Amino acid sequence: MITGASGGLSKFISICFAEEGAMLALCDINEECLNETAKMCESKGAAVVATTCDVSSLDQVQSFISSAGEKFGGIDILINLAIAIKPPHSILEHDLETLDVSYRT
Repeated sequence: MITGASGGLSKFISICFAEEGAMLALCDINEECLNETAKMCESKGAAVVATTCDVSSLDQVQSFISSAGEKFGGIDILINLAIAIKPPHSILEHDLETLDVSYRT
């Protein structure tokens, strides 16, 4: 299970796991980029469940976990790289509200 899978490090990790034959449950709030990552992983032979999910929504996260568990029979690894703030900006620009949202996700 990889959150924030539409780009950057999480996309790279998704593709690496796909190359190793992992079954992947991927989520991200950006549906278009998530689907691109899913297609790349499937092209490597991986079974993929890709779900558009806002990780700041408990209901959406629970639905994602349930669908992944049903499809694959369980979850062995969680790589949680999703973040509910809008980069890019410097850490020095974060206020307490932004940090709170980040920590809760």
